[in-house]
Amino acid sequence: MSAATSSPYPAAGLSLDNTLGAAFVGVIFASILFGVTNLQVFIYFHQYPKDSRFQKASVATLWVLDAAHLALIVHGVYHYAVAGFGDFSGLDNAVWSLKVQSPVTVLTIVMVQCLYVHRIWILGQDAHRWLSYLAAFIVVCGSSVGVALAYESMILQRFSQLESMGWAIIAGFAIATFIDFIISAIVCFYLQRGRSGFSETDSKIVILMRYIAASGLATSLCSMGGLIAFVLSPRTFLFFGLEFLVEKLYVNSFLAMLNARNSIRNTRLSISDIIDIEAALASRRITIPSDVLQAALKDLNKNVQGDIISTSPINANTRPSFPQIPSRSTAKHLSLPVMSSNVPFSSSPTCSRL
Repeated sequence: MSAATSSPYPAAGLSLDNTLGAAFVGVIFASILFGVTNLQVFIYFHQYPKDSRFQKASVATLWVLDAAHLALIVHGVYHYAVAGFGDFSGLDNAVWSLKVQSPVTVLTIVMVQCLYVHRIWILGQDAHRWLSYLAAFIVVCGSSVGVALAYESMILQRFSQLESMGWAIIAGFAIATFIDFIISAIVCFYLQRGRSGFSETDSKIVILMRYIAASGLATSLCSMGGLIAFVLSPRTFLFFGLEFLVEKLYVNSFLAMLNARNSIRNTRLSISDIIDIEAALASRRITIPSDVLQAALKDLNKNVQGDIISTSPINANTRPSFPQIPSRSTAKHLSLPVMSSNVPFSSSPTCSRL
């Protein structure tokens, strides 16, 4: 007890609760999120075997980084709670694993943000390309701050010196929050532009917008929480507990977006969608292939038999045949998406790019 009393931490009015205890709680929740990561990676490789090699390699790399991050923070807490049990003064010494986990966190966050920028680049192929450049520029600026934070973490010897690198910690949390907001806003802007006027397609876009806003809000709130915790208690481990979670939230938010594609695309057509589409095509005197419309109607029959509009199944064979799909130039002139028979009838070009 006398040795503990002479350490710098009791003199500062700190305790195990807001140092080792905070880090321990952070490790617990980080372990839970890593379990979710494993589940999402399994779902991804099972449901999307035809994704590009780049996409698969990105997911595998994120899993490796996430696993390495968990191993590092578990080792750090084990070092203080078990190997250094009873040595309260030893909490001031920065163990190597907690120093290395900071660069791993920065690398993971930057990678996820770059993958989001890649999505923005795909969405912005038609117009407003400058937004893609803006997003890329902001991520590069944020990466430079992350490199500075990683360097300061690696040369740190004692946690009592954290205040000397406070500018890097505050800037890191702040720029991460800002980038999340900008990326979410740009993606939602592109999705809003991709609304077609058909209720089913537009509902998919609204779902995507809500999901992207929610995932961006989760990472932003966690980053903001870490920023506030450090400003209020710079010499405690409270911000460490939240920093452990930020990396996991980034990985899970991106994987969840990838895994949500099938569930969003597989929404079935409704009668109102068929009516809206036929009315829109008729007003422009544009025809579509009969097999496309018949496939949609057959799928609709499985779900709307006995509907209040019609008490008998819709007979796709009674539909008149249609000549041919409009050319790409004609569709572009009339501001219509180019359709083909091998694309789901209700799919939106904007949704499919995600």
